[in-house]
Amino acid sequence: MNRLFTLFGTTVVAGLVVWTPPAAAQSESYLGGENSARRMARAASGLIQGTVVDDVGRPLPGVMISALGSTSSLAVTDRQGAFSLKDLPAGAYLVRAHMSGFAPSPREFVQVRPGRPARFSATL
Repeated sequence: MNRLFTLFGTTVVAGLVVWTPPAAAQSESYLGGENSARRMARAASGLIQGTVVDDVGRPLPGVMISALGSTSSLAVTDRQGAFSLKDLPAGAYLVRAHMSGFAPSPREFVQVRPGRPARFSATL
C-alpha cells in the first residue's frame, strides 16, 4: 500500500501528509523591466559624449570612438559627427578617435562621473 499521489500541492505518502507550498516568482514586468542590480548600476554610471570633425571643422561620420577604463566601450559617430558612450561605470577612461585614412586622435583621459556627461571632442 505504498501509494504516492499529489492533490492540490499536497503529497500523501503511506498515510503521511506533507504540505508543499506553491512556488511563486516575480516577473521582469513587475520590476519595471529592469532588476534592482541593473538599476543601481545605471544610477552609478555616467556617459561620454562629443563630436569629431575634420581639419576644416566639418563633422566626420563613421569615426570609431574607443574608451578604455574599468570597462571598454565603442561607439561610431553619426552624420553630425556626434557620439555617445552610455552606461559607463564612474572612473577614468582613455578615449581616442580612429578612422581609416586619418591619423588617430591623441589619447585623452576623461573622468566619468554619475549624472554628469563627460565631454570628448577630436579633430582628425
